[in-house]
Amino acid sequence: MVPIDGFVALLDVLGFSNLVTGPSSQLQLQQYLDAIEQATDEKSGVRGVNFILFSDSIVISTKEQHDIALRILLRTCSRAFGLLLEKRIAVRGAIAHGQYFREATESGTFIAGRPIVDAYDFEKKQDWVGIMIHSSVFQAKPELAKWCKMPTNKLPASDYESRLPWIVLAQENHQIPFHGAPGQPRDYDGFAVVPTVAGSALGPQWAYLGTCIESLNYMKSLAPDPSAQRKYNATLDWLNDVRSRWKDLARAHDFPSDVTYY
Repeated sequence: MVPIDGFVALLDVLGFSNLVTGPSSQLQLQQYLDAIEQATDEKSGVRGVNFILFSDSIVISTKEQHDIALRILLRTCSRAFGLLLEKRIAVRGAIAHGQYFREATESGTFIAGRPIVDAYDFEKKQDWVGIMIHSSVFQAKPELAKWCKMPTNKLPASDYESRLPWIVLAQENHQIPFHGAPGQPRDYDGFAVVPTVAGSALGPQWAYLGTCIESLNYMKSLAPDPSAQRKYNATLDWLNDVRSRWKDLARAHDFPSDVTYY
């Protein structure tokens, strides 16, 4: 096997047992599969990503490590996140970078390596609904934090318009909740993937976040206990903040709705 240097996302569907045993399990499983296939479909502009779907686990990988490969993976995760939320399916995951092995055979596909372990480790540590970016990605792309940083609406659009493809897909989150012992710090200061609607500009993106927020509020209302509701609250607080800042930015500069930024 030849090692691959690339990016890997590992996503986990939350509450999967309810998905497969509920009264509408066949419909929901089909919606789950359709969302992943749509997010990774080359016809919608996605190139160079592979995915493996096993029960509640989704592994999406690239065979390249250049900037565009990362942006395509972010875009794929962003679309998958949004499409699943539309169907009221919660997902949690992480994106990592490193050397891994992938081999397709007649019987199946084998994938293993450090980024899969890192993404799995960070996925399990999180206590919310969302997809975060592992530190290994920032080691590979030190400029990523600058690319994704949200500008203020006081800056002229020309100062950051070239970065909009990154700004749309990932944003800072200073309070990504982790599992932890009582009394210990539990908020991780990092970046997370924002759910987006395909091929649209900043204005429609903030409007689409309203759809995602509505789905999260509905799922929160079905949560069995306060601990489960806190997972949704953490995501809702962050997305509401992102939506508010995007809305201000889009209105301040009147970005045209027919321009695609990623």
